[in-house]
Amino acid sequence: GHTRWSRGSLRGRFTPELQTLCSTLATLGAVVLTYDMVGWGESTQLGHRAKANVLGLQLWNSLRAIDFLESLEEVDPRRIGMAGFSGSCWQCGFTAASSAAVSSS
Repeated sequence: GHTRWSRGSLRGRFTPELQTLCSTLATLGAVVLTYDMVGWGESTQLGHRAKANVLGLQLWNSLRAIDFLESLEEVDPRRIGMAGFSGSCWQCGFTAASSAAVSSS
């Protein structure tokens, strides 16, 4: 899944809660990848409220994240899922609708 954080804050995907969730999933055998929403954290190519197609760019990033996961030998491409919180839930839905690779959202 992906997440965002407050500007200037080292939070978002680095919060203890999200790190605990990711490490728990990894302990259960999942390969976990988190990444920042456009305009947040390390994803600074555009501001989050830019007048460009931010939703399209975020979808592009999500699809490329799936491509990356599929390239990993330890990932079963038939078992890729996504999870998100708040606005990230929307992104999971758009990504699942755009990619046959996502089997659970």
